[in-house]
Amino acid sequence: MGKSNKVNVCIIDNGVFIEKDNKLIYDLEININNQIQVYKDNRTSPNSHGTICSKIIKKYYSQVNLSSICICKESVFKANINQLQKALTFCKKIKFDVIHMSIGTTYYSDISKIIDCVNEINTHGTIIIAACNNSNIFSIPASLPCVIGVCTKRDIDGKYHEINKKSCDGIDYIASSRHLIDGKLTPSSNSYSAPYITAKVCQYLSENPKADTNEVREYLNSNAVNYLGEAVLDRSGLIHSNPAELDNWYGSVRKTRDIENPVVCSNFASVLQKPLFQ
Repeated sequence: MGKSNKVNVCIIDNGVFIEKDNKLIYDLEININNQIQVYKDNRTSPNSHGTICSKIIKKYYSQVNLSSICICKESVFKANINQLQKALTFCKKIKFDVIHMSIGTTYYSDISKIIDCVNEINTHGTIIIAACNNSNIFSIPASLPCVIGVCTKRDIDGKYHEINKKSCDGIDYIASSRHLIDGKLTPSSNSYSAPYITAKVCQYLSENPKADTNEVREYLNSNAVNYLGEAVLDRSGLIHSNPAELDNWYGSVRKTRDIENPVVCSNFASVLQKPLFQ
């Protein structure tokens, strides 16, 4: 085993509470004028969504340097596409190893505001991990080909993830979201499943700092509980599949086939307009 390196992770969420064992490299916010600034007066709650995500990451892999970009206030718990774009643009400039987003959107529009930036970030070697919307429907950026999308299902706890095989929504993995944090079990939610995958990715990157998204997926596949050594279909493989052979899964919920659902595995013509927390 080679020497492990600390992995630089940026959490785009509603802020991370600063405490003795939870220092931040960057502590930023996007203000009402869509400007990025230092979070001078950190008013984040110790129980904020972003803080819990950070604790889940560190529970399963502690050797990370955390940064935070707050794109909404806890009382509102919403952000707009421009704030998300601004946060991603900053991440592109800094070139973090990993971007963690337990957020997403479910409206089609203005794809150029996010897809180009996400593709550039990925090209520069940053791994992006995002949660599926809690309604278990097509989500941006989680459903994008260059992003590792994560959802959960009930009754799985702790160290658990599986491949979301033949899924038509572009969500790659099902992972546990129930984690013991500060003596309490987190609720079943897609947004608390993504941090577990982020921790797994950080563990891999600490030994393989130059790994790209495809290599990370291969690692996650090979360590999934339902991996049987078979080739896992990528997005291009899904495009050429017989639709009747695809599992009609959106997140962890099977949809009926009486509604025509889009196969989200090719190029997008539009993207979500109003990012909503999961």
